[in-house]
Amino acid sequence: MKLHLKSLRRVKKKQDSMLESESQTSRIPIAVVPKLPPKPELTYEDVMKDQLFLMVPSLWNESVPFPSAVLKQYYTPNTGTGIKSCLQPISKEITNLLQLLPCNQKASIFARVEEGRIDGMKVVMTGPVGTPYAYGCFEFNVFFPPNYPHVPPTLKLVTTGSGTVRFNPNLYETGYVCVSLLGTWPATKPEECWQPNKSTLLQVLVSIQSLIMTEFPYFNEPGYEVHRSPTYPASLAYNRNLHIQTVKFAILGQLRNASLLDIGGFGKVIRNHFYLNKNEVKDQVRKWANADMFHVITWNTLTMEVEQELEKLVALEE
Repeated sequence: MKLHLKSLRRVKKKQDSMLESESQTSRIPIAVVPKLPPKPELTYEDVMKDQLFLMVPSLWNESVPFPSAVLKQYYTPNTGTGIKSCLQPISKEITNLLQLLPCNQKASIFARVEEGRIDGMKVVMTGPVGTPYAYGCFEFNVFFPPNYPHVPPTLKLVTTGSGTVRFNPNLYETGYVCVSLLGTWPATKPEECWQPNKSTLLQVLVSIQSLIMTEFPYFNEPGYEVHRSPTYPASLAYNRNLHIQTVKFAILGQLRNASLLDIGGFGKVIRNHFYLNKNEVKDQVRKWANADMFHVITWNTLTMEVEQELEKLVALEE
């Protein structure tokens, strides 16, 4: 019996020793791995800023002709005759664009030029938020004539629904762009005219985006300004039509045909622009649709098609 009690005491002593050892071990501080903060989401500017201006190997071909009807008078592929005199001022324009092209979710401008053909340029301008052009992508061709900068560049709007849509009193269905800086619109002040060695293409582009693509473009028409009012019936009707045309040609048309612009690097820009604005575009289209009781069937179709096309954009393109 005594032997049995001694054995029990030894076992108890051993258990107590083990418990004490475990207690001491438990008091040893354990290194805590700090939780990393969540990775911030990329903003529109983060993604798109490196895509604002690019020089690409090829921009023009038979289906996308160089933007000058008088090209042969000015240029021969072997010598570049006719454009040498304006290479330096065009290079300054390019430097200006590289540094100052606007890039934000509300309104951006992207430009491309072909290596060895800097007298021609292609531009994609996004419609400013809060206007009937919101989130649309509007394509322009730019040409610098040989006597540039003594004369302004020429611009042509390409996004016209194949010549069927006049998007603005200053933007014709033929692609004609009326801007005083270009000499295609009467200027009321000398500073509104093109001034050699002072005026720039960037000024022209920003003028189109901010002064032409306005909230109520109806009043851009000469003489209509006297009726300016946010509730003027003719202006509201004008905007209702523009909403439909913007969705048809500057949103749906660009989404469906973005691959055609891959040659100049614009396909990626267009797809990423709409991917980053996917929810905003859906909301804008629904808002336009809900406010237009005159074109219910058209809007039902357009709303469905926009959502279908946007759902095809599953990730950003690197």
